[in-house]
Amino acid sequence: MATATFTKVVIKQGTGEPVQTGRSITVHALGQQLVDGKKVKFWSTKDPGQKAFTYQAGMGKVIRGWDDGCMTMRVGETAELTIPGKYGYPDGLSAWSIARNATLVFEIEILSQK
Repeated sequence: MATATFTKVVIKQGTGEPVQTGRSITVHALGQQLVDGKKVKFWSTKDPGQKAFTYQAGMGKVIRGWDDGCMTMRVGETAELTIPGKYGYPDGLSAWSIARNATLVFEIEILSQK
């Protein structure tokens, strides 16, 4: 599935309810940026000291490509979202060494929705 803000590849189909705007969703996520055509990890909720990430879906609380992509998912689904730079961190993010306009690739698993 492709849109202007992300491209989605389903890794595992979800069987739960679709993500709904305004609901609190909890995800596991692996964040990578493309560098010379290769995926370079910058963050994972499964790294030591990290935990699953919870946010309010569809409300602009995360980068646009992530938010838009998660709104197409269901609880239990795992998908890879490829996000063009202008819908990720167009100015870069020095804390994670993300370059300006870097293409981001997130593997996201929707764990729950409340």
